[in-house]
Amino acid sequence: MKIWTYKEALDKIVLDQDLKELFEANESFITENEMIGYFNEALTKASTDIQAANQDYFLTKYYIPLVQGQRTYQLPDNVMANKIRGLIFHAGSVVYQVEQFRRMDKFENIYNVNKYDQSGYYAYHLKNDYPGQAQFELSPAARETAVLPPAADPFVPMVMHFIRDCARIPLIGEFCNPELIPTSAVDATANTIQTLSGDMDNIGIIAQGKIGCFPGSIALVTGDAVKVKPALGGTLPAPLVKGVTYYVIQTGNGLIKLATTKANAKMLIGIDLTTAGTVGLIMTVQATKNIVNATILDIPEFTMFLIQWVKCRCLEKEMDPRFEQASKILLQLGQQMIDTLTDSIQDDRSSFVEADYSAYADLS
Repeated sequence: MKIWTYKEALDKIVLDQDLKELFEANESFITENEMIGYFNEALTKASTDIQAANQDYFLTKYYIPLVQGQRTYQLPDNVMANKIRGLIFHAGSVVYQVEQFRRMDKFENIYNVNKYDQSGYYAYHLKNDYPGQAQFELSPAARETAVLPPAADPFVPMVMHFIRDCARIPLIGEFCNPELIPTSAVDATANTIQTLSGDMDNIGIIAQGKIGCFPGSIALVTGDAVKVKPALGGTLPAPLVKGVTYYVIQTGNGLIKLATTKANAKMLIGIDLTTAGTVGLIMTVQATKNIVNATILDIPEFTMFLIQWVKCRCLEKEMDPRFEQASKILLQLGQQMIDTLTDSIQDDRSSFVEADYSAYADLS
């Protein structure tokens, strides 16, 4: 099934709706940010309908690089209202489940495990069970005292399965596409950082379902503006500072250096990194026209619905008489897509991917 980009969908709307001449004659008819807003409205509507019909449509995974002695970890930015399906270790072909503390006695269980280290492998709990909370904690607290599944590398990443939200198209100038870059990807000797360049299926990417999401063929380019902040519990490579804008020097294959100014980036004058930092860093990029255009619409089954929604909004603003008929088509497409999605639901859950009802249990 075709994955559409924002630019492809926009071009189809302009041509199909005979708006090309109107846009060219009056550029202020619908501003660029207004059009992006229409698309984001449509994405929100489609996402809401999908959640009602098939919550697991947005089931995805995230790799958590564990740190010895650290018990609190940041959840991905795009986790949908704490809809965590499960945490697991992969040790070769064997999968070990990380149990979740549940029900009313969970805090007593957490206390006992932390005090006496009596637990089969790790268990986890959300620090606060409410939508939007961004942290979870492992017990026992110190990794070296836990009973761990056998693995060649005792610090093998943990895998989280969770429900994400759909992607949102960034406004031009907005910092977007957050990417978690582990310390191992920072070379303080060569002053380089290995990025994933938008590869959504790779370890560490957290952009999908948040603000912006572009395919692996779209890489950071020299002159792109970025900001960095430390991952939870970590420190930035020195002398980088949280919130300061830096500029990319692309050296090939996703390997970049950072410069203090855009002029320095163009002259390939990079920052001398004195440390690699700890844990990792989260990097966001300032959306350019190219990045906005390459943002994918990550609900492929609903692309025609999204396009029709935006068509209706354009016709509505223009007070075009075709608006009424377009609205009828929109309703038909919405119902058709929901029916198709409901019919195609597959039961692909396994023993280690299950619903997280802890919030309801705690309040019962």
